[in-house]
Amino acid sequence: MASKPGNAPEIPPPLKRLIDLLEGVTHSGGDQYQALCPHHDDRAASLSVAWGDTGKVLLDCKAGCDSADVIARLGLKWSDLAAPSTEEAVYKYADEDNNLKYEVVRRSGKKFQQRRPDPKLKGKWVYNMEGVEPLPYRLPELAEALNTGEEVLIVEGESDVEAARSAYDSVATCNSGGAGKWTTAHSEHFRHTSSFITIIADRDPAGYRHALAVYQSLQSVGVDAEQLEIVHSAVGKDLRDHCSDHGLEDLVQIEPEDIPSLVGEAKKSTPKSAPESRVIVQAASKIRSRRQRFLWEDRLPVGTLTLFAGRGGVGKSTFAIWAAVEAQFGRLPGDFQDERSSVLYVSVEDDWETQMKPRLTAAGADMDAFYRLSIEYTEDAQTGERIPNFPEDIPLIAEAIKQTKARLVILDPITSTIQGDDHKVADVRAVLDPLARLASDTDTVILGIMHFNKGAGHVSDKLSGSHAYRDAARSVILFALDEDNDSVVLSQDKGNYARIEAGSLAYRLVDTVVELDDGENAHVAQVEMLGATSVSVSEIINRPTDVDEVVRWLQTFMAENNGRVDAAEGLSVGLSEGFSKSQIGRARSRCRPKVNSNKGGMASGWEWVTEETANNPAYGQSGFFPKLKLSERVLQGPESLTADGALIRADEELALPEEPEREPSKSRRTRSRSTQGSSPGSSGTPSRTKTRTALTIEVEK
Repeated sequence: MASKPGNAPEIPPPLKRLIDLLEGVTHSGGDQYQALCPHHDDRAASLSVAWGDTGKVLLDCKAGCDSADVIARLGLKWSDLAAPSTEEAVYKYADEDNNLKYEVVRRSGKKFQQRRPDPKLKGKWVYNMEGVEPLPYRLPELAEALNTGEEVLIVEGESDVEAARSAYDSVATCNSGGAGKWTTAHSEHFRHTSSFITIIADRDPAGYRHALAVYQSLQSVGVDAEQLEIVHSAVGKDLRDHCSDHGLEDLVQIEPEDIPSLVGEAKKSTPKSAPESRVIVQAASKIRSRRQRFLWEDRLPVGTLTLFAGRGGVGKSTFAIWAAVEAQFGRLPGDFQDERSSVLYVSVEDDWETQMKPRLTAAGADMDAFYRLSIEYTEDAQTGERIPNFPEDIPLIAEAIKQTKARLVILDPITSTIQGDDHKVADVRAVLDPLARLASDTDTVILGIMHFNKGAGHVSDKLSGSHAYRDAARSVILFALDEDNDSVVLSQDKGNYARIEAGSLAYRLVDTVVELDDGENAHVAQVEMLGATSVSVSEIINRPTDVDEVVRWLQTFMAENNGRVDAAEGLSVGLSEGFSKSQIGRARSRCRPKVNSNKGGMASGWEWVTEETANNPAYGQSGFFPKLKLSERVLQGPESLTADGALIRADEELALPEEPEREPSKSRRTRSRSTQGSSPGSSGTPSRTKTRTALTIEVEK
């Protein structure tokens, strides 16, 4: 039996149950203890035991024992150490007519659930949000305030809303799910309002990013910047901390352009423990050699990272689904032919209900072995769902692979998992190297889907972002539309472990009608394999570029810039679009109106100017802001789009007035407001964000 820790605080029952079964228990402080690990011959009390902020027992054996093995040795299961969940608060989300649409339930251990009334069983609940439009919290009173022009607060969570109502008698709202879940649907309720809107950011990276996203979303539906301000608390981390002994006038105002630096400062202020490291040397004689295996012979090597890359519209995702289904049924030539396989799929850009599930149906997928993968997280008392972030979520993905016995993990697109700059080698390798190790450790294929840059050139240079993508992958397969043969071609650009270079294949996307679960029909694309082809992706992308494509781009670009742009800037944008310098030069002469290169003056550089703009008598005068006539000559059609997206006829003239000098943005608030510098403030650094993540895997039914 365990020795009793002296002077220990009251111990949570699940934790007490565990330490009563351990030997050599000593109290480390708070809810933390050290003990002898029962899974190995431990003489140094290497097992750390603690009660986590999310209401769970935490175990860490310094000798490397798996936590599941430790509790199994004691005859326990994780469920034996779980605290009973109790309901602490219910936040009701109703429409403007006060009809209940869904609820957010806060449970003990900082857990949250979303539920909606069961349409079939009165008084029962369905614990998902399928088919439910997200609403702002306390919408009925919010709508009234917006209609009357009353000031409104937008905060990050329901408890902050209640704190604002209690402390300041203010109208406040938020979205469900925490930071990062505000959508255009929420912003639509603010359209046409004259209310002044204060967005209160939590003082952590996620909180600052969320506040900026809300600010930008409101502007997208027409809310003027003069009606908006972003602030954060003068003390503590969020509005609840601020409410204790501060008023609304004490909130600290921050400028939107300062958000990136605030995010960086908040990250720096979060303490990180130094990792423990040790050197490992191993004689080659101790390493057991083995043959490289393939899920798809020469194309998808097991235990490695593979990339699918191509321009939009070639059906990369649809082809990935085809390959996944072929792997599911053991139809791919390779080491697992005639064996069934499971698949994990992270889809960022396509909705599962309206896009992914119908595509799987068309492809004939085994729905019980095809899993949607996402991450459930609890951050500062808010629960939500997000795509995986690497490398921190690698252990959760490993858990999912083990749980589903998956042989193929698809990340679509893989660039969405990059937290930094995907043009920087260090940022990309920080994600791809751990992913490659995960593939090796779990004996799976991790397949990343990504986009292609435009233009001709060597196919190896076409992957968007850093060259580190290609360097880290062991197999790279490229896709291109072959208009001459009405097909899509895939070619292997890199195959480190392939015995021979796999030849090019061709397929066609055919329209297929599938029956949906709601009884309706949908048209989706399905892969029709055409077999081997002598045409390669390299050959396709290096075919002569359609000059008209460059001309159309340049006409639109000049129209968007009022017929006048710095020459160096214009060339840089054109090159980034994938066009060559010579192609851009030819397009300038073929444009109608023609685009000339003029010297702006002794103190100015060269600029591109349309003939129409250059012929304006005011051209060259100080402060000139040209009038632009968008005629048939601009976009080659009877109708054209103005820079702000409005539709005009070819015989109409769009007059763009001279830009007035803007006065510095002023808040309409009458209260005095502190200003924010480049750091989170002198009144305290942001407290550390406490985040719990859990795996979310859904099997398609």
